[in-house]
Amino acid sequence: MLPDKAEALLKETKLGREAALAECDTYWSRMPPTAARIDTPEPYVNEYLRRNAQYGELIAQRMPDGRDTNLTGSLVYARMWATPTTMLNTMLLDTMGQHDAVARYLDSYRAAQGTVKPPGPAYDPHPGYFGGPKALAAIDWLSDHGAIMHAAAYHALVTNDHEFISKWTEPLLKACEFIRHARSLTNHDGVRGVLAPAVATDQFVPTQAVWNIGWHYLGLSSTVRLLERLDHPRAAEFASEAEDYRQVFVRALREAAEKTPAWRDSQGLEQHMVPTSLSAGGDLFHGFYLDTGPLFLVYAGLLPADDPLMKSALAFFREGPNHLVFDPHGHFEQPPVLIHELSSCEPPASFNIFHSHQLGDRRRFFEGMYSMLTGAHSQQTYIASETRGGVAGIAGHIGIYAVRLCAIDDLVEPDSLHLLRLVPKAWLKSDRQTEFANVPTVFGPVTVRFGRQDGGSTLAAEYQDKFHHSPRHVRLHVPPVPGITRVIVNGKPIERQAGKAVDLPQP
Repeated sequence: MLPDKAEALLKETKLGREAALAECDTYWSRMPPTAARIDTPEPYVNEYLRRNAQYGELIAQRMPDGRDTNLTGSLVYARMWATPTTMLNTMLLDTMGQHDAVARYLDSYRAAQGTVKPPGPAYDPHPGYFGGPKALAAIDWLSDHGAIMHAAAYHALVTNDHEFISKWTEPLLKACEFIRHARSLTNHDGVRGVLAPAVATDQFVPTQAVWNIGWHYLGLSSTVRLLERLDHPRAAEFASEAEDYRQVFVRALREAAEKTPAWRDSQGLEQHMVPTSLSAGGDLFHGFYLDTGPLFLVYAGLLPADDPLMKSALAFFREGPNHLVFDPHGHFEQPPVLIHELSSCEPPASFNIFHSHQLGDRRRFFEGMYSMLTGAHSQQTYIASETRGGVAGIAGHIGIYAVRLCAIDDLVEPDSLHLLRLVPKAWLKSDRQTEFANVPTVFGPVTVRFGRQDGGSTLAAEYQDKFHHSPRHVRLHVPPVPGITRVIVNGKPIERQAGKAVDLPQP
Protein backbone atom coordinates (compact mmCIF):
# COMPACT_ATOMS: atom_id res chain seq x y z
CA MET A 1 0.00 0.00 0.00
CA LEU A 2 1.06 3.59 -0.59
CA PRO A 3 0.62 6.12 2.24
CA ASP A 4 -1.82 8.98 1.86
CA LYS A 5 -2.93 11.95 3.92
CA ALA A 6 -5.32 11.36 6.81
CA GLU A 7 -7.82 13.84 5.37
CA ALA A 8 -8.22 11.72 2.25
CA LEU A 9 -9.04 8.63 4.32
CA LEU A 10 -11.49 10.51 6.54
CA LYS A 11 -13.28 11.91 3.51
CA GLU A 12 -13.88 8.37 2.22
CA THR A 13 -15.07 7.02 5.58
CA LYS A 14 -17.63 9.82 5.94
CA LEU A 15 -19.33 9.07 2.62
CA GLY A 16 -21.62 6.36 3.90
CA ARG A 17 -22.88 3.30 2.07
CA GLU A 18 -25.42 4.89 -0.29
CA ALA A 19 -23.13 7.72 -1.37
CA ALA A 20 -20.28 5.28 -1.91
CA LEU A 21 -22.51 3.04 -4.03
CA ALA A 22 -23.62 6.04 -6.08
CA GLU A 23 -20.00 6.94 -6.75
CA CYS A 24 -19.32 3.34 -7.80
CA ASP A 25 -22.27 3.36 -10.20
CA THR A 26 -21.05 6.61 -11.72
CA TYR A 27 -17.51 5.27 -12.12
CA TRP A 28 -18.52 1.98 -13.76
CA SER A 29 -21.02 3.69 -16.07
CA ARG A 30 -18.13 5.41 -17.84
CA MET A 31 -16.80 3.04 -20.49
CA PRO A 32 -13.89 3.67 -22.85
CA PRO A 33 -14.82 4.00 -26.54
CA THR A 34 -12.99 0.74 -27.23
CA ALA A 35 -15.17 -1.27 -24.80
CA ALA A 36 -17.07 -4.27 -26.15
CA ARG A 37 -20.80 -4.61 -25.48
CA ILE A 38 -22.16 -8.14 -25.25
CA ASP A 39 -25.84 -8.73 -24.56
CA THR A 40 -27.35 -12.21 -24.79
CA PRO A 41 -30.80 -13.55 -23.83
CA GLU A 42 -29.12 -15.11 -20.76
CA PRO A 43 -28.92 -12.57 -17.89
CA TYR A 44 -26.39 -14.73 -16.05
CA VAL A 45 -23.97 -14.62 -18.99
CA ASN A 46 -24.35 -10.86 -19.31
CA GLU A 47 -23.68 -10.22 -15.62
CA TYR A 48 -20.79 -12.70 -15.64
CA LEU A 49 -19.08 -10.69 -18.37
CA ARG A 50 -19.80 -7.32 -16.78
CA ARG A 51 -18.56 -8.29 -13.33
CA ASN A 52 -15.40 -10.00 -14.54
CA ALA A 53 -14.48 -6.98 -16.65
CA GLN A 54 -14.71 -4.96 -13.43
CA TYR A 55 -12.65 -7.50 -11.49
CA GLY A 56 -9.98 -7.26 -14.16
CA GLU A 57 -9.32 -3.69 -13.03
CA LEU A 58 -10.20 -4.05 -9.35
CA ILE A 59 -7.63 -6.80 -8.76
CA ALA A 60 -4.75 -4.46 -9.48
CA GLN A 61 -2.52 -1.95 -7.75
CA ARG A 62 -0.15 0.93 -8.30
CA MET A 63 3.51 0.18 -7.64
CA PRO A 64 5.83 2.52 -5.71
CA ASP A 65 7.53 3.33 -9.04
CA GLY A 66 4.20 4.71 -10.29
CA ARG A 67 3.39 1.85 -12.67
CA ASP A 68 0.03 0.08 -12.54
CA THR A 69 -0.13 -3.69 -12.51
CA ASN A 70 -2.82 -6.30 -12.22
CA LEU A 71 -2.45 -9.28 -9.89
CA THR A 72 -3.25 -12.96 -10.18
CA GLY A 73 -6.02 -12.57 -7.62
CA SER A 74 -7.02 -11.11 -4.29
CA LEU A 75 -6.91 -12.74 -0.84
CA VAL A 76 -4.27 -15.51 -0.99
CA TYR A 77 -3.26 -14.58 -4.52
CA ALA A 78 -2.59 -10.86 -4.05
CA ARG A 79 0.77 -11.40 -5.74
CA MET A 80 1.83 -12.10 -9.29
CA TRP A 81 2.15 -15.40 -11.09
CA ALA A 82 2.93 -13.77 -14.42
CA THR A 83 1.62 -16.55 -16.69
CA PRO A 84 -2.01 -16.61 -15.47
CA THR A 85 -1.93 -12.84 -14.91
CA THR A 86 -1.16 -12.22 -18.59
CA MET A 87 -4.11 -14.48 -19.47
CA LEU A 88 -6.31 -11.92 -17.73
CA ASN A 89 -4.92 -9.29 -20.09
CA THR A 90 -5.53 -11.25 -23.30
CA MET A 91 -8.65 -13.32 -22.61
CA LEU A 92 -10.49 -10.87 -20.35
CA LEU A 93 -9.42 -7.24 -20.68
CA ASP A 94 -8.38 -7.12 -24.35
CA THR A 95 -11.38 -9.32 -25.22
CA MET A 96 -13.69 -6.82 -23.52
CA GLY A 97 -11.97 -3.84 -25.12
CA GLN A 98 -10.25 -2.51 -22.00
CA HIS A 99 -7.11 -1.77 -23.97
CA ASP A 100 -5.75 1.18 -22.00
CA ALA A 101 -5.65 -0.94 -18.84
CA VAL A 102 -3.76 -3.73 -20.63
CA ALA A 103 -1.14 -1.32 -21.99
CA ARG A 104 -0.57 0.03 -18.47
CA TYR A 105 -0.36 -3.39 -16.87
CA LEU A 106 2.05 -4.81 -19.45
CA ASP A 107 4.47 -1.93 -18.99
CA SER A 108 5.76 -3.36 -15.70
CA TYR A 109 7.01 -6.43 -17.60
CA ARG A 110 8.76 -4.28 -20.18
CA ALA A 111 10.49 -2.37 -17.39
CA ALA A 112 11.58 -5.63 -15.72
CA GLN A 113 12.98 -7.27 -18.87
CA GLY A 114 16.45 -8.67 -18.23
CA THR A 115 16.26 -8.26 -14.44
CA VAL A 116 14.89 -11.72 -13.61
CA LYS A 117 17.02 -14.86 -13.94
CA PRO A 118 15.26 -17.71 -15.76
CA PRO A 119 14.34 -20.33 -13.12
CA GLY A 120 16.49 -23.23 -14.33
CA PRO A 121 20.03 -24.42 -13.51
CA ALA A 122 21.19 -24.22 -17.14
CA TYR A 123 20.32 -20.54 -17.47
CA ASP A 124 22.19 -17.33 -16.77
CA PRO A 125 20.58 -13.89 -16.76
CA HIS A 126 19.69 -12.75 -20.28
CA PRO A 127 18.81 -9.21 -21.44
CA GLY A 128 15.80 -10.49 -23.39
CA TYR A 129 14.16 -12.57 -20.66
CA PHE A 130 10.75 -11.44 -19.40
CA GLY A 131 9.64 -12.16 -15.85
CA GLY A 132 7.33 -10.68 -13.27
CA PRO A 133 8.54 -7.63 -11.32
CA LYS A 134 10.60 -8.81 -8.33
CA ALA A 135 8.54 -6.72 -5.90
CA LEU A 136 5.42 -8.72 -6.77
CA ALA A 137 6.49 -12.11 -8.11
CA ALA A 138 5.38 -15.10 -6.05
CA ILE A 139 7.07 -17.93 -7.97
CA ASP A 140 8.94 -17.55 -11.25
CA TRP A 141 7.93 -20.02 -13.97
CA LEU A 142 9.85 -20.20 -17.24
CA SER A 143 6.47 -20.03 -18.97
CA ASP A 144 6.21 -16.40 -17.83
CA HIS A 145 8.52 -15.28 -20.62
CA GLY A 146 6.41 -16.75 -23.42
CA ALA A 147 3.15 -15.67 -21.81
CA ILE A 148 4.33 -12.06 -21.52
CA MET A 149 5.51 -12.13 -25.15
CA HIS A 150 2.13 -13.42 -26.30
CA ALA A 151 0.22 -10.84 -24.25
CA ALA A 152 2.25 -7.95 -25.69
CA ALA A 153 2.16 -9.21 -29.29
CA TYR A 154 -1.55 -10.04 -29.07
CA HIS A 155 -2.34 -6.58 -27.68
CA ALA A 156 -0.42 -5.02 -30.56
CA LEU A 157 -2.25 -7.17 -33.12
CA VAL A 158 -5.67 -6.39 -31.66
CA THR A 159 -5.27 -2.66 -31.10
CA ASN A 160 -2.88 -1.68 -33.91
CA ASP A 161 -1.68 0.92 -31.38
CA HIS A 162 1.38 2.43 -33.07
CA GLU A 163 2.76 3.96 -29.88
CA PHE A 164 2.52 0.62 -28.07
CA ILE A 165 4.07 -1.21 -31.03
CA SER A 166 6.94 1.28 -31.17
CA LYS A 167 7.71 0.75 -27.46
CA TRP A 168 7.47 -3.03 -27.60
CA THR A 169 9.07 -4.04 -30.91
CA GLU A 170 12.66 -4.01 -29.67
CA PRO A 171 11.84 -5.78 -26.36
CA LEU A 172 9.98 -8.46 -28.32
CA LEU A 173 12.94 -8.96 -30.66
CA LYS A 174 15.21 -9.41 -27.64
CA ALA A 175 12.66 -11.87 -26.25
CA CYS A 176 12.86 -13.90 -29.48
CA GLU A 177 16.64 -13.92 -29.13
CA PHE A 178 16.29 -15.37 -25.64
CA ILE A 179 14.20 -18.26 -26.98
CA ARG A 180 16.82 -18.99 -29.63
CA HIS A 181 19.49 -18.90 -26.92
CA ALA A 182 17.48 -21.17 -24.60
CA ARG A 183 17.05 -23.73 -27.39
CA SER A 184 20.81 -23.74 -28.06
CA LEU A 185 21.83 -24.63 -24.49
CA THR A 186 23.56 -28.00 -24.10
CA ASN A 187 24.53 -27.91 -20.41
CA HIS A 188 21.63 -30.14 -19.38
CA ASP A 189 20.48 -33.76 -19.65
CA GLY A 190 17.25 -33.06 -21.52
CA VAL A 191 16.32 -33.11 -25.20
CA ARG A 192 18.44 -30.77 -27.32
CA GLY A 193 16.74 -28.12 -29.44
CA VAL A 194 13.91 -27.36 -27.04
CA LEU A 195 14.03 -25.26 -23.89
CA ALA A 196 16.45 -26.41 -21.20
CA PRO A 197 14.77 -27.68 -18.00
CA ALA A 198 13.31 -25.01 -15.73
CA VAL A 199 10.56 -24.52 -13.15
CA ALA A 200 7.12 -24.65 -14.77
CA THR A 201 4.69 -24.81 -11.84
CA ASP A 202 4.50 -24.40 -8.08
CA GLN A 203 6.13 -27.84 -7.73
CA PHE A 204 9.51 -26.07 -8.19
CA VAL A 205 10.95 -28.99 -10.21
CA PRO A 206 13.06 -27.97 -13.24
CA THR A 207 11.81 -29.99 -16.23
CA GLN A 208 11.36 -29.68 -19.97
CA ALA A 209 7.69 -29.14 -19.28
CA VAL A 210 5.26 -28.87 -22.18
CA TRP A 211 3.76 -25.90 -20.28
CA ASN A 212 7.01 -23.95 -20.65
CA ILE A 213 7.56 -25.13 -24.21
CA GLY A 214 4.00 -24.33 -25.26
CA TRP A 215 3.96 -20.80 -23.86
CA HIS A 216 7.30 -19.97 -25.48
CA TYR A 217 6.08 -21.22 -28.84
CA LEU A 218 2.87 -19.22 -28.50
CA GLY A 219 4.83 -16.09 -27.59
CA LEU A 220 7.25 -16.61 -30.45
CA SER A 221 4.57 -17.32 -33.06
CA SER A 222 2.44 -14.35 -31.96
CA THR A 223 5.49 -12.10 -32.20
CA VAL A 224 6.27 -13.46 -35.67
CA ARG A 225 2.72 -12.65 -36.73
CA LEU A 226 3.22 -9.08 -35.54
CA LEU A 227 6.62 -8.77 -37.24
CA GLU A 228 5.16 -10.07 -40.51
CA ARG A 229 2.36 -7.52 -40.28
CA LEU A 230 4.98 -4.79 -39.76
CA ASP A 231 7.04 -6.14 -42.69
CA HIS A 232 9.96 -6.23 -40.24
CA PRO A 233 13.30 -7.36 -41.74
CA ARG A 234 13.73 -10.05 -39.03
CA ALA A 235 10.27 -11.60 -39.47
CA ALA A 236 11.48 -14.44 -41.72
CA GLU A 237 14.38 -15.19 -39.37
CA PHE A 238 12.13 -15.80 -36.39
CA ALA A 239 9.43 -17.50 -38.46
CA SER A 240 12.07 -20.08 -39.39
CA GLU A 241 13.04 -20.35 -35.72
CA ALA A 242 9.43 -20.98 -34.73
CA GLU A 243 8.92 -23.69 -37.35
CA ASP A 244 12.11 -25.50 -36.36
CA TYR A 245 11.06 -25.20 -32.70
CA ARG A 246 7.71 -26.84 -33.52
CA GLN A 247 9.20 -29.67 -35.54
CA VAL A 248 11.88 -30.54 -32.97
CA PHE A 249 9.38 -30.52 -30.12
CA VAL A 250 6.68 -32.57 -31.85
CA ARG A 251 9.22 -35.20 -32.91
CA ALA A 252 10.57 -35.43 -29.35
CA LEU A 253 7.06 -35.60 -27.87
CA ARG A 254 6.05 -38.49 -30.12
CA GLU A 255 9.21 -40.39 -29.17
CA ALA A 256 8.65 -39.75 -25.46
CA ALA A 257 5.01 -40.86 -25.70
CA GLU A 258 6.12 -44.35 -26.71
CA LYS A 259 7.76 -44.82 -23.29
CA THR A 260 5.03 -43.63 -20.92
CA PRO A 261 2.64 -45.89 -18.94
CA ALA A 262 -0.14 -47.54 -20.96
CA TRP A 263 -3.88 -47.59 -20.26
CA ARG A 264 -6.97 -48.89 -22.07
CA ASP A 265 -9.73 -46.64 -23.33
CA SER A 266 -13.48 -47.35 -23.39
CA GLN A 267 -13.06 -49.29 -26.65
CA GLY A 268 -10.43 -51.54 -25.10
CA LEU A 269 -7.61 -50.00 -27.15
CA GLU A 270 -4.23 -49.49 -25.54
CA GLN A 271 -3.14 -45.86 -25.24
CA HIS A 272 -0.04 -44.26 -23.76
CA MET A 273 -0.21 -41.31 -21.39
CA VAL A 274 0.95 -38.20 -23.25
CA PRO A 275 4.07 -36.76 -21.57
CA THR A 276 3.94 -33.58 -19.54
CA SER A 277 7.73 -33.22 -19.83
CA LEU A 278 10.45 -34.33 -22.23
CA SER A 279 12.94 -34.73 -19.38
CA ALA A 280 12.84 -36.36 -15.97
CA GLY A 281 10.61 -34.77 -13.34
CA GLY A 282 7.29 -34.71 -15.19
CA ASP A 283 4.59 -35.89 -12.78
CA LEU A 284 1.82 -37.78 -14.60
CA PHE A 285 -0.24 -38.25 -11.44
CA HIS A 286 -0.36 -34.74 -9.95
CA GLY A 287 -3.38 -32.53 -10.61
CA PHE A 288 -1.23 -30.17 -12.67
CA TYR A 289 -0.92 -32.90 -15.33
CA LEU A 290 -4.35 -31.77 -16.55
CA ASP A 291 -4.01 -28.01 -16.06
CA THR A 292 -0.42 -27.41 -17.26
CA GLY A 293 0.14 -30.57 -19.26
CA PRO A 294 -0.39 -31.74 -22.85
CA LEU A 295 -3.96 -30.42 -23.19
CA PHE A 296 -2.41 -26.93 -23.37
CA LEU A 297 -0.64 -27.74 -26.63
CA VAL A 298 -3.73 -27.06 -28.80
CA TYR A 299 -4.16 -23.51 -27.52
CA ALA A 300 -0.38 -23.06 -27.83
CA GLY A 301 -0.57 -24.00 -31.51
CA LEU A 302 1.96 -26.84 -31.35
CA LEU A 303 -0.51 -29.63 -32.17
CA PRO A 304 -4.01 -29.65 -33.69
CA ALA A 305 -6.90 -31.06 -31.70
CA ASP A 306 -7.35 -33.94 -34.15
CA ASP A 307 -3.77 -35.15 -33.69
CA PRO A 308 -3.72 -38.70 -32.23
CA LEU A 309 -1.72 -37.54 -29.21
CA MET A 310 -4.23 -34.81 -28.41
CA LYS A 311 -7.20 -37.13 -28.88
CA SER A 312 -5.52 -39.64 -26.57
CA ALA A 313 -4.74 -37.01 -23.92
CA LEU A 314 -8.33 -35.78 -23.92
CA ALA A 315 -9.71 -39.31 -23.70
CA PHE A 316 -7.45 -40.03 -20.72
CA PHE A 317 -8.99 -37.21 -18.68
CA ARG A 318 -12.54 -37.92 -19.85
CA GLU A 319 -12.61 -41.67 -19.33
CA GLY A 320 -9.20 -42.91 -18.16
CA PRO A 321 -8.23 -44.90 -15.05
CA ASN A 322 -8.10 -41.83 -12.79
CA HIS A 323 -11.91 -41.95 -12.75
CA LEU A 324 -11.75 -45.32 -10.96
CA VAL A 325 -9.96 -43.83 -7.95
CA PHE A 326 -11.16 -40.22 -8.06
CA ASP A 327 -12.71 -38.96 -4.82
CA PRO A 328 -15.07 -36.01 -5.48
CA HIS A 329 -14.60 -34.96 -1.85
CA GLY A 330 -10.83 -35.43 -1.92
CA HIS A 331 -7.86 -33.12 -2.28
CA PHE A 332 -7.52 -31.08 -5.45
CA GLU A 333 -4.01 -32.46 -6.08
CA GLN A 334 -5.23 -36.05 -6.54
CA PRO A 335 -4.83 -37.61 -10.02
CA PRO A 336 -7.03 -35.35 -12.15
CA VAL A 337 -10.12 -35.94 -14.27
CA LEU A 338 -12.53 -33.88 -16.33
CA ILE A 339 -15.96 -33.48 -14.73
CA HIS A 340 -18.46 -32.03 -17.19
CA GLU A 341 -15.43 -30.84 -19.19
CA LEU A 342 -14.06 -28.97 -16.15
CA SER A 343 -10.71 -29.71 -14.51
CA SER A 344 -10.93 -31.40 -11.11
CA CYS A 345 -7.73 -29.61 -10.06
CA GLU A 346 -7.97 -25.96 -11.14
CA PRO A 347 -11.29 -25.41 -12.94
CA PRO A 348 -10.33 -22.03 -14.52
CA ALA A 349 -7.41 -23.80 -16.26
CA SER A 350 -9.56 -26.13 -18.40
CA PHE A 351 -7.67 -25.82 -21.70
CA ASN A 352 -9.61 -28.80 -23.06
CA ILE A 353 -12.26 -26.24 -24.06
CA PHE A 354 -9.96 -25.18 -26.92
CA HIS A 355 -9.95 -28.76 -28.24
CA SER A 356 -13.75 -28.78 -28.50
CA HIS A 357 -13.66 -25.28 -29.99
CA GLN A 358 -11.20 -26.22 -32.72
CA LEU A 359 -13.02 -29.46 -33.55
CA GLY A 360 -16.41 -27.72 -33.67
CA ASP A 361 -17.73 -30.15 -31.04
CA ARG A 362 -20.73 -28.09 -29.98
CA ARG A 363 -21.92 -30.38 -27.18
CA ARG A 364 -18.54 -30.63 -25.48
CA PHE A 365 -17.75 -26.96 -26.06
CA PHE A 366 -20.99 -25.79 -24.45
CA GLU A 367 -20.61 -28.30 -21.62
CA GLY A 368 -17.17 -26.87 -20.90
CA MET A 369 -18.15 -23.23 -21.31
CA TYR A 370 -21.24 -23.33 -19.12
CA SER A 371 -19.43 -25.51 -16.55
CA MET A 372 -16.74 -22.84 -16.46
CA LEU A 373 -19.26 -20.02 -16.04
CA THR A 374 -21.14 -21.73 -13.21
CA GLY A 375 -18.65 -24.20 -11.71
CA ALA A 376 -15.37 -22.29 -11.73
CA HIS A 377 -17.09 -19.04 -10.71
CA SER A 378 -19.35 -18.05 -7.84
CA GLN A 379 -22.96 -17.88 -8.99
CA GLN A 380 -23.51 -14.98 -6.58
CA THR A 381 -20.48 -12.73 -7.21
CA TYR A 382 -19.14 -14.21 -10.50
CA ILE A 383 -15.59 -14.28 -9.08
CA ALA A 384 -13.49 -17.37 -9.86
CA SER A 385 -12.01 -19.85 -7.41
CA GLU A 386 -8.88 -21.68 -8.47
CA THR A 387 -9.54 -24.77 -6.36
CA ARG A 388 -12.57 -26.17 -4.52
CA GLY A 389 -12.61 -24.51 -1.08
CA GLY A 390 -9.21 -23.04 -1.83
CA VAL A 391 -7.85 -19.92 -3.43
CA ALA A 392 -10.57 -17.47 -4.46
CA GLY A 393 -10.72 -13.89 -5.68
CA ILE A 394 -9.58 -14.50 -9.26
CA ALA A 395 -11.03 -12.81 -12.34
CA GLY A 396 -12.06 -15.09 -15.20
CA HIS A 397 -10.24 -15.58 -18.48
CA ILE A 398 -10.96 -18.78 -20.47
CA GLY A 399 -14.71 -18.53 -19.81
CA ILE A 400 -14.90 -14.94 -21.07
CA TYR A 401 -12.88 -15.82 -24.16
CA ALA A 402 -15.11 -18.84 -24.85
CA VAL A 403 -18.25 -16.67 -24.81
CA ARG A 404 -16.67 -14.34 -27.35
CA LEU A 405 -15.57 -17.25 -29.58
CA CYS A 406 -19.17 -18.45 -29.81
CA ALA A 407 -20.09 -15.51 -32.02
CA ILE A 408 -16.84 -13.85 -33.16
CA ASP A 409 -13.92 -16.18 -33.81
CA ASP A 410 -10.51 -15.11 -35.13
CA LEU A 411 -8.74 -18.11 -33.57
CA VAL A 412 -9.91 -21.21 -35.44
CA GLU A 413 -8.49 -20.24 -38.85
CA PRO A 414 -5.52 -17.89 -39.28
CA ASP A 415 -6.28 -14.76 -41.30
CA SER A 416 -10.03 -15.47 -41.41
CA LEU A 417 -12.93 -14.28 -39.28
CA HIS A 418 -15.77 -16.66 -38.41
CA LEU A 419 -19.17 -15.45 -37.22
CA LEU A 420 -21.77 -17.45 -35.23
CA ARG A 421 -19.66 -20.62 -35.52
CA LEU A 422 -20.62 -21.98 -32.08
CA VAL A 423 -23.65 -19.94 -31.09
CA PRO A 424 -25.90 -21.63 -28.49
CA LYS A 425 -29.52 -22.20 -29.44
CA ALA A 426 -30.49 -20.09 -26.40
CA TRP A 427 -29.07 -17.00 -28.11
CA LEU A 428 -31.27 -17.37 -31.22
CA LYS A 429 -34.54 -15.68 -30.27
CA SER A 430 -37.44 -14.29 -32.26
CA ASP A 431 -38.37 -11.64 -29.71
CA ARG A 432 -34.95 -10.05 -29.22
CA GLN A 433 -31.50 -9.77 -30.75
CA THR A 434 -28.23 -11.04 -29.34
CA GLU A 435 -25.55 -8.37 -29.63
CA PHE A 436 -21.77 -8.60 -29.80
CA ALA A 437 -20.81 -4.97 -30.44
CA ASN A 438 -17.38 -3.41 -30.90
CA VAL A 439 -15.70 -6.71 -30.05
CA PRO A 440 -11.91 -6.58 -30.60
CA THR A 441 -10.29 -9.03 -33.02
CA VAL A 442 -6.81 -9.22 -34.52
CA PHE A 443 -8.31 -7.53 -37.60
CA GLY A 444 -10.11 -4.71 -35.77
CA PRO A 445 -13.43 -4.22 -33.94
CA VAL A 446 -16.41 -6.24 -35.15
CA THR A 447 -20.14 -5.96 -34.44
CA VAL A 448 -22.70 -8.68 -35.08
CA ARG A 449 -26.33 -8.70 -33.98
CA PHE A 450 -28.54 -11.66 -34.71
CA GLY A 451 -31.88 -13.31 -34.04
CA ARG A 452 -34.71 -15.19 -35.74
CA GLN A 453 -37.58 -13.80 -37.81
CA ASP A 454 -40.59 -15.12 -39.73
CA GLY A 455 -41.66 -17.46 -36.99
CA GLY A 456 -38.11 -18.70 -36.50
CA SER A 457 -37.44 -19.75 -40.10
CA THR A 458 -35.12 -16.83 -40.90
CA LEU A 459 -31.73 -16.13 -39.34
CA ALA A 460 -31.33 -12.36 -39.49
CA ALA A 461 -27.90 -10.88 -38.82
CA GLU A 462 -26.49 -7.37 -38.86
CA TYR A 463 -22.74 -7.11 -39.37
CA GLN A 464 -20.30 -4.21 -39.30
CA ASP A 465 -16.53 -4.04 -39.01
CA LYS A 466 -13.82 -1.44 -38.52
CA PHE A 467 -10.84 -3.41 -39.79
CA HIS A 468 -7.33 -2.04 -39.51
CA HIS A 469 -6.14 -5.22 -41.31
CA SER A 470 -8.66 -7.11 -43.42
CA PRO A 471 -9.01 -10.89 -43.12
CA ARG A 472 -8.91 -13.13 -46.18
CA HIS A 473 -12.46 -14.29 -45.47
CA VAL A 474 -15.40 -13.33 -43.29
CA ARG A 475 -17.41 -16.52 -42.85
CA LEU A 476 -20.92 -16.66 -41.46
CA HIS A 477 -22.03 -19.99 -39.99
CA VAL A 478 -25.69 -20.94 -39.86
CA PRO A 479 -26.24 -22.66 -36.50
CA PRO A 480 -27.51 -26.25 -36.88
CA VAL A 481 -30.90 -25.41 -35.41
CA PRO A 482 -34.04 -27.05 -36.86
CA GLY A 483 -36.38 -24.72 -38.71
CA ILE A 484 -33.91 -22.18 -40.10
CA THR A 485 -34.39 -22.16 -43.88
CA ARG A 486 -33.41 -18.61 -44.84
CA VAL A 487 -30.55 -16.23 -44.00
CA ILE A 488 -30.44 -12.47 -44.37
CA VAL A 489 -27.41 -10.29 -43.57
CA ASN A 490 -27.81 -6.52 -43.32
CA GLY A 491 -31.25 -6.88 -44.88
CA LYS A 492 -30.12 -8.89 -47.93
CA PRO A 493 -30.82 -12.60 -48.55
CA ILE A 494 -27.73 -14.81 -48.57
CA GLU A 495 -27.42 -18.03 -50.55
CA ARG A 496 -26.43 -20.91 -48.29
CA GLN A 497 -25.71 -24.63 -48.48
CA ALA A 498 -26.56 -26.92 -45.60
CA GLY A 499 -23.63 -27.48 -43.28
CA LYS A 500 -21.39 -24.91 -44.97
CA ALA A 501 -20.32 -21.43 -43.92
CA VAL A 502 -21.16 -18.47 -46.15
CA ASP A 503 -18.35 -16.15 -47.23
CA LEU A 504 -19.63 -12.60 -46.84
CA PRO A 505 -18.66 -10.15 -49.59
CA GLN A 506 -15.72 -7.88 -48.79
CA PRO A 507 -15.60 -4.24 -49.87
